[in-house]
Amino acid sequence: MEALKERHGCVTFWLWTILIVNIAMFFYYVVALFTTGSMIGIVGHGLSLIMSLGCILGSILLMRWNKLGFFLFLICQAVVVLLDVFLFHSDPYLIVSLIIAMCIWRGILQMKRNGVSAWKNMFIGWDYQHCRHLYQVFLGLTFIIFLLILFAVVNNANSGTQREDSEEYELLDSIAIDTVAVEVIDSEQYDEDSDLAFLKQSIKHIKLPMNAGNGVLITNVYVDSENLVYVAECDEDIIDIDLLKEFKRVTKENIIESILSDESGAMAFTVGMCCNAERGICYRYVGDTSGKECLVVLTLGELRDLLRKIRKTNND
Repeated sequence: MEALKERHGCVTFWLWTILIVNIAMFFYYVVALFTTGSMIGIVGHGLSLIMSLGCILGSILLMRWNKLGFFLFLICQAVVVLLDVFLFHSDPYLIVSLIIAMCIWRGILQMKRNGVSAWKNMFIGWDYQHCRHLYQVFLGLTFIIFLLILFAVVNNANSGTQREDSEEYELLDSIAIDTVAVEVIDSEQYDEDSDLAFLKQSIKHIKLPMNAGNGVLITNVYVDSENLVYVAECDEDIIDIDLLKEFKRVTKENIIESILSDESGAMAFTVGMCCNAERGICYRYVGDTSGKECLVVLTLGELRDLLRKIRKTNND
């Protein structure tokens, strides 16, 4: 009887779409797992990688007329969204978007072919007799992913630059400091052991407001318990804050690229000071009319990774 079951063309198109998208996301998370410079990023991308694998399995189960695939897909997508919101500080409205998307997808499965909906044609259950090899393959892949996460964690821990390591200080000595972004004062005025005090005092010499270009104006700079924070007022005639939130990861990648390509050395020096003071860097974008905010954070681990890349570039 299963061979006689038929789906509406839109249902088939949707199933193939979510399968292809999640395969693409799977490889994206594999790359992200080994390119992120922070422990939080490794754990977050690792869990997202496992969830994308679950979404792939869910898609295949749906194609095999199993409702279990829908619930598996729902759980995995929910975990990914929660990771984005609470771990990567994405917009909380993603949770609402997930609920709406799942309602729409549930509605798509109600589309009928020959008077019967795809959902009604489905059964629910493990169907281990026919799907055992599928489950075994995905269980094996999950185990491999756990090993990859463990390898990435160990690799990050071993290669992470500790605060007392001499590499950071050798790098700072090798950088030709240009006071475009930070005017560095004579270090003799400060306690040489107080890197945090040096960072706090140094930012007082930044001339504000500072035009960062492309409709961004730096209006304030301060140090909190975790980050060096740049408050960036955005001209909303040029920059859409909602769009900035949606593409937060792209924004972070652009910031990292600008630091790596800064020939003056000023931004690299700021990164070095933050590493010494054990602080990340947070860009707090604020809309000039709506007051909406978007936070883009470079964690301490990511900054240390940047220092290694800058040092390697300088040595080359």
